[in-house]
Amino acid sequence: MKVAQVVCRELGCGEVIGIAGSGRFGAVSGSLWDGGFQCHGTEPLLSACARRPRHDEACPGPGSVICSSYTGFRVANGSSGCSGRVEVAVRGTWGSVCASEWELPDAHVLCRQLGCGRALSVAPGGSFGSGEGPLRPDAFGCSGSERHPGECPVAVLGKLPCAPGNAAAVNCSGGYGDLCEE
Repeated sequence: MKVAQVVCRELGCGEVIGIAGSGRFGAVSGSLWDGGFQCHGTEPLLSACARRPRHDEACPGPGSVICSSYTGFRVANGSSGCSGRVEVAVRGTWGSVCASEWELPDAHVLCRQLGCGRALSVAPGGSFGSGEGPLRPDAFGCSGSERHPGECPVAVLGKLPCAPGNAAAVNCSGGYGDLCEE
């Protein structure tokens, strides 16, 4: 994870949200270096990390990392930490997600990532206020099976500005004492 943090930082791609198995992103055309890196996770560039020598066993395949410019997700202004306005941090700046493209599969992924079970409903836009910061028109295209909203495909370009006060809202099962995901 420490090496992946450095790679995401160096590429300007935000935070690391996962390390994928070898071959997840296809075959490699060229040779693989089968050494390793020893990073603390705070280095600005991978070249600043110490290099480890070649391993005795064969390299199983290319290393892969999943980065996201979304550095945080939360719900706000609800009665619990599991219901409220959907907020996202993009490189540390918090803002609300626009409700016009926020759907139940997106909400399922967010609720699971927050440890709040499954989404019971996507509340009407603005149900939990407008919030502070930008109102982001990002359209998450989650299937519902992703572990983190940052793994979902997102369309940003070409999206119309969000109507003021139309912040996405969600009610997760963990927000209600007697309803929990098993």
